[in-house]
Amino acid sequence: MKPLLTALLLATTTGLSSAAAPAISSVSTNRSFAVTNNAGVLSNMDTNDFEGKILVIMMMTPWCPFCQSNAQAVGAGLASYFGNSSRGTLKDKNDRGVPIQTLLLSTEEAAQWDSVNQSFASTNGYQKWGIDANANRSNPRLSLGYYRGGYIDSSNLYDWGNDRRRLVVLNLVRGSASHSYREIILNQNAYSSSDNDVARAAINAIQPEPPIVAPAITSHPAPITISSGLTTRLTAAASGTSPTYQWYIGNTGTISNPVSGATSANYTTPALTASTRYWVRASNAAGNANSTAALVTVTPPPVINNFSTWQSARNFPVGLSGPHADPDFDGLANLLEFFHGTDPLAAGPGDSPTRIVRDSSGTRLIYQQAADLVGITATYHSSANLTNWAMVPTAGLVTTTRTTGATREITVYMPASSDPATFYQLKVVAN
Repeated sequence: MKPLLTALLLATTTGLSSAAAPAISSVSTNRSFAVTNNAGVLSNMDTNDFEGKILVIMMMTPWCPFCQSNAQAVGAGLASYFGNSSRGTLKDKNDRGVPIQTLLLSTEEAAQWDSVNQSFASTNGYQKWGIDANANRSNPRLSLGYYRGGYIDSSNLYDWGNDRRRLVVLNLVRGSASHSYREIILNQNAYSSSDNDVARAAINAIQPEPPIVAPAITSHPAPITISSGLTTRLTAAASGTSPTYQWYIGNTGTISNPVSGATSANYTTPALTASTRYWVRASNAAGNANSTAALVTVTPPPVINNFSTWQSARNFPVGLSGPHADPDFDGLANLLEFFHGTDPLAAGPGDSPTRIVRDSSGTRLIYQQAADLVGITATYHSSANLTNWAMVPTAGLVTTTRTTGATREITVYMPASSDPATFYQLKVVAN
């Protein structure tokens, strides 16, 4: 008989798939089941479909009296308690305002139990009911097997023993300040009114996702001036909950010309050849905030103005293009015409581009100079007899400049001299 007994024992355990029941504070997998709508029609759903809520699931075998008493205790102590109208704005919410969804799942998938399940759910305050199977009533009790830590491959629920009902509470608030998404809050086989205080405290401990604070611009992009062909970096900053950024071309609020890929608080422009306005919008789910528009002013690039470039741009008579030639016979050699910004091919009327002024304020050398010259050195010299010349040290000289168009008027205040017959000379040399 002993071998026969061993065989019988093996036969009773063949359908058991054993694993540890998921612990409180662990994260549940996404579980599937079927839930009825208002017309009583089953639809496939899963735990993720209740995102944003606390999901209270009571799995019950409808013909089991002890299962029914457990489900009644959950209905009275949790479903009806949190769903009571006396809670005012917190009806169907925990004390922190997180929505609660109560769901009665039948472990018997057969349609013959639907009326019992529907009546039981309505009588005991459950918001929804369904079956622990899919909508075509196949693959039953997979969630029960998962949460109890062992699935039994038997359609006879007597084979599941006393663990054929289960209360499971999940946090489905993504971004909750207190719990992980799908974190298991409660997972227990039996429930009575003595469990109410602990269960309610656990449900009330779940915090909502922190409120989203609308963005506000705290640092606006600043206007800047650059030379043509250069890039520049614009920066902005915004407060609020994780704002995203989008830069635009144009005036503030004009969104018809977004800058592709410019989605951070900082933006580096391409090489610009024309002045352009840029602004940025900070956004999140709570709203938008627009910065002021920053004008990037683009100026012409510096002119490289050396004698060779100046010389090649003009149609000089043959043999009269050199620095010492004077094709217009006005007494100014080409190098001086270049230096003063005058026309080498037309004698200009009016005053000389260089003059001396003596008055009560002293002696001033005043001359005209073309802007942006390169490759030229100008020095000042003095003489008492027009024969012997000495360079005037520039250290300590006071110089003023007044720009008019493409030329500058430069005034040099010469050092005081006891000789009233002192002569001054401006000397220009090409480097």
